[in-house]
Amino acid sequence: MLLKKIKYSEHLGEPRAWELEELTLDKVNLFVGKNACGKSRILNVIFSIAKLLSQRLRSISSGTFEIEIEVDDKTYNYFIDIADNQIVSESYSQGEKQLLSREKDGTGTILFATEDDYKEFQISVDQIAAVAKLDLIQHPFLAPLHDWASAVIHYSFGTDMGRTSLLIPTNNFGEKFSITQTDKAVNFMLQGLKDFGDDFKSAVIHDLNEIGYDVEDVGTAAPTGVSIEAPQNLSVDDIHGIFVKEKAIEARVEQTNISQGMFRAVAIICELNYMLLSKFEGCHLIDDIGEGLDFDRSSSLIELVVEKALQGSMQLLMSTNDRFVMNAIPLEYWSLLQRDGQTVKALTHKNSKDKFEEFKFTGLSNFDLYSSDFLQS
Repeated sequence: MLLKKIKYSEHLGEPRAWELEELTLDKVNLFVGKNACGKSRILNVIFSIAKLLSQRLRSISSGTFEIEIEVDDKTYNYFIDIADNQIVSESYSQGEKQLLSREKDGTGTILFATEDDYKEFQISVDQIAAVAKLDLIQHPFLAPLHDWASAVIHYSFGTDMGRTSLLIPTNNFGEKFSITQTDKAVNFMLQGLKDFGDDFKSAVIHDLNEIGYDVEDVGTAAPTGVSIEAPQNLSVDDIHGIFVKEKAIEARVEQTNISQGMFRAVAIICELNYMLLSKFEGCHLIDDIGEGLDFDRSSSLIELVVEKALQGSMQLLMSTNDRFVMNAIPLEYWSLLQRDGQTVKALTHKNSKDKFEEFKFTGLSNFDLYSSDFLQS
């Protein structure tokens, strides 16, 4: 499953307007650009439409989304315009074939697969038809849209990624494991060990070694270095935190003592290896990739993440303004964002191929493409 294109706007004609011109995406994508050009915002826009269509988010107040996805070699186009918490317009098609359309009053038409005919419907003005009409018998063509949306995962690499959150097992108390909760790294570590055992542990250790951490063991255990008051019916031994064991250090390093940079690396490696071993096909959004890591580890982590995306079935969309990250990612994957007032557009290898190819012969680093006006010359 791939998100091939996205276009977005909100509050057009108003001082608070913001617009993203049509952006074409590949399997691996890196959004670069100056501060406030829209890097994180684009990831949030993609995540918002995915959450709406997968019912992880009930509603948004306003926004116009156009997306094109590719599932099983078929291309689907989806459009929705929302204003003041109501659906103004919505449509869905496969290629040239219209499958669903609806109007502001909630009326619309949809194809019934068993009859190969269109029928009218009416739903509430605040309901999304692509969600309300999901029916695998009558409207199976909606499943690819829902499947794509359900598989969009967002990582905020610049946060603590769950370093301050311990895990309370679900068989006693707490919430179930969810593959979308990327802010809870310990959940992924525990679930990965449970589902895949040594294969998971070996993969995590291998990847940490690859990016420069001399680790020989990882896992979860009850924390000993902090004072914890266990919930009723639980003992402290039931609570889990991540630990790492480095070769040069005799004792394990517990989650609360792992450096923030190292923990972010552990978290993203745990989560991506779980996705790969689960054969999870998804769109992975990683904001501020490499934040908090030194040059060597940041570069190595980026190369590792890209390699995993290319070897698996995941799509990777990352944002950064870190020169280490930019220099580690080939220009073919770049979307160089430029904002003109309230409008953001992207220069890519596809829409500016001659300029990108010309730049390769300058002998300059990738970062110099970002920091210079070469593409505008």
